[in-house]
Formats: sequence, C-alpha cells, structure tokens
Amino acid sequence: ELIDANIDAFKIEGRMKDPVYIRTVAQCYKEALDCFYENTYSEEKVRSWLERLSKVFNRGFHTGFYFHRPTVEDIELKKRGNISAYKKSYLGKILSYDENSKSANVLLENLEDPLLLGDEIIITGPTTYMIETIKKMIYKGEKVKSITRKRYSIPVRINLRLNTEAKTNDKIYILSKNSKL
Repeated sequence: ELIDANIDAFKIEGRMKDPVYIRTVAQCYKEALDCFYENTYSEEKVRSWLERLSKVFNRGFHTGFYFHRPTVEDIELKKRGNISAYKKSYLGKILSYDENSKSANVLLENLEDPLLLGDEIIITGPTTYMIETIKKMIYKGEKVKSITRKRYSIPVRINLRLNTEAKTNDKIYILSKNSKL
C-alpha cells in the first residue's frame, strides 16, 4: 500500500541503535522492496524477515501513523525496553587473526553458557562488523564441538575459523534466546 501511494523513501528509526540493528533492519526493508518489484513477495518471506527482526533490539512492531492515527493500544507497551526474542551477550575479544588460515585466536572472557558449533556470533570493532556461524573451534590443538567455562577456571583461549578478517581487540558477542521474555 505504501509503494502504491508513491512513497519513495522509508525512514528507519536507528538513533542510538547498534550496527546489528541498523544492518538487519536495512537488509530486511531492502529485500522486501526488491521482492515487491520482482513480484516474489510472499508470506513465507515476511515470516523470515520478522524472525530476523526479532533477533535484534526492538520494542515491538507496528505501523505507526502510516495507516491510521495510533491509539493507546498501539502505543502502550506490555513490556518496557527491548522485547527482542534474542539477547546479545559479551563473550570475549580477538587476540590475533591469520589471513592464511582465515582463523582468529580468541580470548573467551565471559562464557556463561557452552559455546557450540553452529552458534551465531557477532564481531564488532572500530572498522569491523560481521555475523559469523561457528563452524570450527580448536582448543589446545584439538577440534572441539563445544567449550564450557565450567571446565576451565580462567579465561579460555581458542581458535575460531572466520569467513572475514577480524582485527585485534575486536569484541565478540553471542546471540542467544532471551529467557527473560
């Protein structure tokens, strides 16, 4: 309806949001617009976009003033603050990156839950932003499927395979289900 109304720009609220939020929202909007013009827009894609959007900081979704004047029910939140289905927790930092092996030496400083193959991590820094799925972990020269802090009393050094270059001191976060909802 908005495209049919000849709206040629959409404002995405990004003030005080982290790069993960801005990237995810911009990607979902762009994909939705592209699908509309390519005539491939579907309910399945909408569900996929909403699932991706639920992983980033959000206060819920509504249409704002686009289709009607908001009522108290539209504006009043059942919960205050972030209602994302996922939370971003600090894990550690990059110690070094080897371009040849495409792997990083990592210091895990805050490992509350086991880190598993297949977990999604976010790596950020002054010039770095990436989301990676853990496909390979090495601890003390051995491939491992998980790392648990309970087995180690001090910060854990591991090696992770990455698709993109990371910089020394880049921060590593993990996305996990938000149990507080």
